[in-house]
Amino acid sequence: MALGGDVFANFEMGLVGVQPGNASQLVDNFSYSLVISMLIIDTVLYSLIAWYFTEVTGRGRRSWYFLCYPPRWCRRRAKPPNESDAGNQENVEAVPHALKQQLAEQR
Repeated sequence: MALGGDVFANFEMGLVGVQPGNASQLVDNFSYSLVISMLIIDTVLYSLIAWYFTEVTGRGRRSWYFLCYPPRWCRRRAKPPNESDAGNQENVEAVPHALKQQLAEQR
């Protein structure tokens, strides 16, 4: 940021000021657009670091290696139903007779 201040001061001393047309002009081997680019990159980087530490030490209480945990990157996809499962009734509970009567009365 100090280097950007130097570039800004050099433009102001020349009574030109920083404008879109001269923001990428090199002053002492440094440009004002480079300062702005580095500021944006720093903002994104520090935001990611803050998010990580919030997840690890704050409300998330996750382990420090949670980003490397496989489910974070490789989500399991639901298996498509097999035709052989359609006829498999061993895991299906029978409907009680009283419930069938109650439903019939409501119709």
